[in-house]
Amino acid sequence: MGHAVRSSAVEKEQKIQSDKEFRILEAASQLFARYGLRKTSIDEIAHQAGLGKGTIYLYFKSKEELFARIVQGFGDRLIEGLRQVLDEQHDPRQQMRAFVQIRMQFLADRMRESGVSCEVMKEFEDSETSIAMAPIVQAFRGQQIQILEEIIQQGISRQQMTCAQPRLMATAMLCALESFSRTWAWEAWQSESLPVKMETVATLFLQGLGCVPSQDNSSKA
Repeated sequence: MGHAVRSSAVEKEQKIQSDKEFRILEAASQLFARYGLRKTSIDEIAHQAGLGKGTIYLYFKSKEELFARIVQGFGDRLIEGLRQVLDEQHDPRQQMRAFVQIRMQFLADRMRESGVSCEVMKEFEDSETSIAMAPIVQAFRGQQIQILEEIIQQGISRQQMTCAQPRLMATAMLCALESFSRTWAWEAWQSESLPVKMETVATLFLQGLGCVPSQDNSSKA
């Protein structure tokens, strides 16, 4: 009986701790997207989360660590989504198209939800080389390059794609995709509809790989 009571108490405490961390991450995510990292204070995050300032520091040592955790969470969700959908596709050409669509849709959704401005996006770009962010960003890019390379290798093995250097091609593709979230391309990103951007990038990739159009999608590949 005593063990069951202690176990229930531990589970309750863990739930409280998990709830507090979630509230902190949600509050920080909203404020960072709206005002950027520099203009957001720990006091504001605590107020938004309905917690004391000291509670924030029990979970995160700094704003930078908190921001890095949020970025890590976004990255994990995107990679999980990419892997899940690609596992459902068996044609490398459709996998490539799905990769482009999922990644661009994910970014568009996050930008729409938070209302990120060009100024805030520039600050995010600058933060990528920080001590807290650099390892996360590098790992995230590496995962995406690996997925793209796997798609290309499969396409080559099925004689649906041609590419002398799959790893280099995968890296170039990721660079192209990332350019749409950069501030220098902000105007182009905002001026075109998402389906047009998706189709433009997917066609660029597939034609660059010398793909033979698939039977059911010959007008797009």
